[in-house]
Amino acid sequence: MQSSTWIGASQFCLQPGDLLFQQQDLAPIHHLINHAFRGYGGHAFTHVALCVGSSTDHTTDDSQVSHVIEATTPAVRYTGVLPFLDAAGRDGQQRPRVGVFRLKLEYQPLVDGAIAHAKTLVGLPYNRYFDRTKTAYYCSELVVDSFRHANGGEPLFCETPMNFLNPHTGKVFDYWEQHYRQVGRPVPQGEPGSHPSLLTLSEAIEVVHYYGDLA
Repeated sequence: MQSSTWIGASQFCLQPGDLLFQQQDLAPIHHLINHAFRGYGGHAFTHVALCVGSSTDHTTDDSQVSHVIEATTPAVRYTGVLPFLDAAGRDGQQRPRVGVFRLKLEYQPLVDGAIAHAKTLVGLPYNRYFDRTKTAYYCSELVVDSFRHANGGEPLFCETPMNFLNPHTGKVFDYWEQHYRQVGRPVPQGEPGSHPSLLTLSEAIEVVHYYGDLA
């Protein structure tokens, strides 16, 4: 599917430090993530990435956003903006269901430090345990830690208790039970963590653009 039609029709320009929140609907895990929490406008988001100037440490014009850094399987990586948008779910007009959130003016000085820290995490494995290790990362954890580092160790985005429960039964979803049984760990229900949807509720950021209509 070509993305040139919808991206060319939009005059919106990404900035370094912008956060791209995806709505995905391709795999069972995405539906489970949707069940955990609701975010801005009552929408559920399944994935988040940090916009950076480029995929190199040195660039002649770092104001031109061409890549994001995302924590996804199998490892933290650079991804082009267009491939990232193409990986999102689609609305009725085949546009990517992605919201762009930007740090408010008073927090913009943290952007460079957050990007610099995120770049040091590229290549680390995806944190499939969703624990508090700093040797592997999941998507929202990367954002939380990068901005905490830029903010002198003080959290900009608060951690929240993780939720693996089926809201209808109050029990852990079978998917998560099987997942943690396979890795030999208890389900970390209620342990400190983060979630893309809850990040969108932060008072430090504001929505500045939607690429498509959110579900």
